[in-house]
Amino acid sequence: MRRVLLSLFLMMALPGICMAWDLKPGEKIHYKIQQIGLKTGNATLIFAGPKVYRKRHTLLIIFEAKGFNFFDEERIYVSPGNFKPLFVERNLNIFGKKERILEEYSDGHIKIIKGKNQQTIDKAGWTDNIFAFIYRYRKQGSFKIGDTLDIHLPTKDMTVKLLRQDSMNVAGKKQHSFYMESDSGNYKIWFDASEKKIPLRISGAIKMANTVMVMTKYEE
Repeated sequence: MRRVLLSLFLMMALPGICMAWDLKPGEKIHYKIQQIGLKTGNATLIFAGPKVYRKRHTLLIIFEAKGFNFFDEERIYVSPGNFKPLFVERNLNIFGKKERILEEYSDGHIKIIKGKNQQTIDKAGWTDNIFAFIYRYRKQGSFKIGDTLDIHLPTKDMTVKLLRQDSMNVAGKKQHSFYMESDSGNYKIWFDASEKKIPLRISGAIKMANTVMVMTKYEE
């Protein structure tokens, strides 16, 4: 009950946040994870909406991936204004090695906390998160062929470009889409061509070779 009241309070205190998306908290996108054409697991992306975290007003995006000998959950708290990451909580279990990591983002710095250990990465400008970028482009992107954007991730900088409109079979039907690719070729994203701009297929977001997420179900 307290969580429901908190969510209602935040939606009133932060007017227009959810409406600006034309999405509602609770949007859930299901994916199958494929590696070299074979299914190796499942993943979900959830737009959880307004949350107060560490006394900051944020929007929460949740990514979860499960498969044989791996589990990866990321709770990504982003700025309501520009969808830049503020905090990322990671809960990992890779081949039995469990880790809990907190990342704190600020202009020019990322603080990474693992238990009692801390390290700070100094990087000019603002550092991004691939899922935060996907939601930001859904909200603010023009979706014009030729759009070019720079993304600064903790381990690499890259440029992504919207190359063309495409069509593909996803979730049992043919979908019209926009195709975006990074200059390195490591990241490839297909957004559906409806007003929701749902990410239908994402390649490169899971850090295993030749891994792609393909949408199987969409829930609002």
